[in-house]
Order: sequence, then C-alpha cells, then structure tokens
Amino acid sequence: ARARLDEKKKDELLVTHMSRQQQIRWKAEKAAQEEANAEYHAAQLKKLNAHLREEEAMAIREKFERARNNQGFLLSQMAQKRSKAEEEKAEELIQAEMAKQWMGDDDAIYEQYAQLCLDEYAAAGKNTKPIELLVSKQLNSTKLTS
Repeated sequence: ARARLDEKKKDELLVTHMSRQQQIRWKAEKAAQEEANAEYHAAQLKKLNAHLREEEAMAIREKFERARNNQGFLLSQMAQKRSKAEEEKAEELIQAEMAKQWMGDDDAIYEQYAQLCLDEYAAAGKNTKPIELLVSKQLNSTKLTS
C-alpha cells in the first residue's frame, strides 16, 4: 500500500512538475510574443516618424515657395505702383507747365489788348499815365501770383 501511495505521490509530483513546465513555457512564449510585438510597434513608429518628418519638411518647402511667390508678386506690384506714380507725377508736371503756358498766353493777349487800348486812348489825345499805372499794377500782381 505504501508503494502505491508513493507511486501516486510520484505521479502527482510529475503532473505538477509538467504543469509548472507548461506554465513556464507559456510565460516564455508570452514574453517572446510581447517582445516581438514591441519591436514591431517600434519599427512602425520609426517608419511613421520618418514619414512625418518628410511631410513636415515638404510643408516647410511649400510654405517657403508660397512666401517667395508672394514676395515676387508684391515686388512686381510695388514696381507697378512706383511706375504709375512716376507717370502721374510726370503728367501733373506737364499739366502744370501747360497751365503756366496758357496763363502766359492769356497775359500776353491781355497786354496786347491793353496796349491797343492805350494806343487808341493816346490817339484820341488823352493822358495815358493813370491807365498805364493801373495796367502795370495788374500785370505785376498777376506775374507775382503765377
């Protein structure tokens, strides 16, 4: 009976030992699987980071290109405005010169007419001094204002 109990105890110890060995194998397999998963995820994260860095660099290049194009547009727009302003200034100068010339022509016509009137007045035998003083005052005042 003792041998049977020893045999039974031996069988139980063997079953316990085999069960423990199985649990250790499972634990080792689980650890190996977790390590493989971690390596896989690390590799995937590395790929993703490289891809994100590439996208970020591309976005920076595109932003730089847009800024350069915008700056080129602004520079051309500034050149157009400067050119237009110069043209307008030249046009204003021409207009001012033409107005000055017209005023000079008007003054010449007025002087000619005044001289004609003075000549008629003198031909009638009248004193022309008061009219000459008045005309010279008017001519001097118009020349000072222009």
